[in-house]
Amino acid sequence: MKKNPNPVIERLQNLIKTDQRSKEEIQSAKLTLSVELFSTGVALKRENLKRTFPEASEEDIEKKIVEWLQDRPDDAPEPYFRKRT
Repeated sequence: MKKNPNPVIERLQNLIKTDQRSKEEIQSAKLTLSVELFSTGVALKRENLKRTFPEASEEDIEKKIVEWLQDRPDDAPEPYFRKRT
C-alpha cells in the first residue's frame, strides 16, 4: 500500500485498521479529517480567487468565499441545501 503524505489520512487509516480503537475514536478521527479537508478546500478556493482577481482586496475575496460557500448546484437535493436569495 502506498504511503500517504497526509498525516491526518494516515492516522485515520491506522485507526480503522486496528480493532484496539473505540468507535468514538474512529468517529472523532473521521470528523477531524472532514474539518481539515473542508478547511483545505476553502484555502484552495481562496488562493484560486486571489489568482483570478489579483486586484481584489482581502475583503472582496472573503465576500467571494462566502458567496461560494452559500451557493449550491441547481440539482442539489432539498431540504439539505437551500439557496439564499
